[in-house]
Amino acid sequence: AARAAALGEGVTAMIDIPSPAVAVVGRHNSGKTTLIERLIAELVGRGLDVGSIKHHSHRGFDIDIPGKDSYRHRAAGASETVIAAPGQVARIKTVEDEVECSELVRSMPNHDIIVVEGYRKSGLPTIEIMRSGNEADCRAARLFVKAAREGLPLTTDFTQLGRAVDRAGNAAGRDGAGEVPGSGEMPGAGEVSGASDYSAAADAAAKMPSTNTVAVVTDIPEAEEAAALYGIPAIGLEDVAALADFLSEHYVRPRVTVVIQAGGESRRMGQSKATVPFAGRPLICRLIERLSPVADELIITTNEADRLGFLADLYPDLDIKLVGDAYKERGALPGLYTAL
Repeated sequence: AARAAALGEGVTAMIDIPSPAVAVVGRHNSGKTTLIERLIAELVGRGLDVGSIKHHSHRGFDIDIPGKDSYRHRAAGASETVIAAPGQVARIKTVEDEVECSELVRSMPNHDIIVVEGYRKSGLPTIEIMRSGNEADCRAARLFVKAAREGLPLTTDFTQLGRAVDRAGNAAGRDGAGEVPGSGEMPGAGEVSGASDYSAAADAAAKMPSTNTVAVVTDIPEAEEAAALYGIPAIGLEDVAALADFLSEHYVRPRVTVVIQAGGESRRMGQSKATVPFAGRPLICRLIERLSPVADELIITTNEADRLGFLADLYPDLDIKLVGDAYKERGALPGLYTAL
């Protein structure tokens, strides 16, 4: 144990690896939180480390409890309070303006993926949700498919398009026609009556798929058609497994295996290079400590596994795999073959 402690003195600190992130966006009552809750559970069930960010649009929310010590610290004027307990830590900080989503993501390294709720304009890849049970989503789907059928780009000003549809719908209603010119088979596209409906339609038009949209989660046929026309994957509203598959394939941080070759004949040195002391410690220990922070899996190909058995005791948390050479011939190429 003393030898292991002495050898392990030089273990390097963990390297922070940036976390990939995607945003789930939609209109009010689209079901974003429900979808994200199920998605996180699915991803975690697959063994992934998931972080999450929730965009709260209202100023003045609080996660601290009045009367608790940490709340009293902040009430006394502390601009930042950290609450720490075994296995858990929370930080509450007063800021002048809203923190950018990109800054929040940078502050959360080492996750396999971060799922963000909201932040449509963050520049992140976005997953658009449209639910048939939400009228705002239905309005958005009708605008979405209208633009797609007309070959309009995703950079289209949907707000202006929505207003044009609403004006046409109101005119058609006054004439008793009940249809929007150029709306094709979009039932209800012109159903706007009064300022509140107009405002809701404008809100739906302002929150539309864009060039950042990488997938659409929906149970609305018009949205599925529009996604297909734009070449965007459409995933069923209840098919959380398919959404997790999509994220795993395209956005989850890929796993990295690092291999150290320690199986040469050492003819020129006359002894195993792996265990040669370098500044008082075995050379292989320095390699392990440099490489392990970026490795999800660490493999050592070797023809002397018995001599390197001490590494398991020295680095119990790394789960180092000692793999014997696949061929009896020594050299770099058989070692590479073994690693692959």
